[in-house]
Amino acid sequence: MKKMKIHVIESVSLNPEQKARLEKLGHVKYFKGLPDANELLKRAGGADILAVDWAPIDDAIPKMKPGVKLISLPFTGVGFLPLKDAASKGIKIANSPGFSTESVGEFGIGLMLVLVRKIYVYARNEPKPDVASCIYGKTIGILGAGRIGTYVGKVA
Repeated sequence: MKKMKIHVIESVSLNPEQKARLEKLGHVKYFKGLPDANELLKRAGGADILAVDWAPIDDAIPKMKPGVKLISLPFTGVGFLPLKDAASKGIKIANSPGFSTESVGEFGIGLMLVLVRKIYVYARNEPKPDVASCIYGKTIGILGAGRIGTYVGKVA
């Protein structure tokens, strides 16, 4: 059976256990630094699988040559990717559902606090409001009951 060629396109923090698991799947080539789209395309050459984090994969997918079969991303949303281009090239996209449920949910709660408590006014040295409101007793609307929306509901 042919060993898969896996290219970790940029510097990512992988612990020894993660590296060992990845290396069991095939031959892994690690790259350093964050590439632009053109460098990303060079780094993708000869790979079956790409592991990408912050590199501009959305710009590179439409220009990719045949060969890449899978792109793995360490986050939940993939709506920013040119998915039709990927599909037309036979590239599957693997994201990480649940990767940052708590972080994203808590960030949303934090933004609610910033808005309701008018924290942004204090950060700008503007005239201070007489009374800052609070979120206690308020009603919020949550659009979506996925992992993040459900978590926000629990915290709220």
